[in-house]
Amino acid sequence: MDPGPESLSRALNQWRSVWNRFRDWFISRPDCSSNSDVLRGQARESMPALLNIITCINDRLITRIDRSNDLRVLARWFMEAPSEADAHRLWRAAFGLGPSRHLTINDSTLDHHETQGVLPDTSWLDAPPLNLPSRLRGTGPQWRGGRLSRIIDRTAEKQKLAAATYEEALRILRAQNRFVAGTRMRLSELGQLETD
Repeated sequence: MDPGPESLSRALNQWRSVWNRFRDWFISRPDCSSNSDVLRGQARESMPALLNIITCINDRLITRIDRSNDLRVLARWFMEAPSEADAHRLWRAAFGLGPSRHLTINDSTLDHHETQGVLPDTSWLDAPPLNLPSRLRGTGPQWRGGRLSRIIDRTAEKQKLAAATYEEALRILRAQNRFVAGTRMRLSELGQLETD
């Protein structure tokens, strides 16, 4: 630095300016408030406004839990789907729908589908259409024809299980009757016990 009086006064003015700006942040003057007071006041004013906005958003989210809002959100997701395959995947996830070939329909439609070799995991977009009877469309399923039920009859197995349970209960009663005679008995007197 040049040690002359002019450069010294310039450096002092620069340091005074820095100091005054620093002091103005924290100390108020009669004609203006300090920057920290102004900032504190703005923060105090903005906090209730911010809390009101958050409360309003929260209230909207809580009160808007209804079917129409859910369908609007779902429609937006469908519009934003990157591909048609993603839209179909979203459809299956949202509505839990699989192929409609599980419906009870008439024999001619079933025969037609069996001759075409439509697999159960075929997308409904790629599968041929199913012709449902008009009664089924209008009033719900009333025709109960079609394939046999795939329910397995377990009556015989249940009867075997009930007989085995009965035999086991009889064995337990016989063993209890041997020991509940009310007299003392030595282990040597027990003889051979049933292993079951």
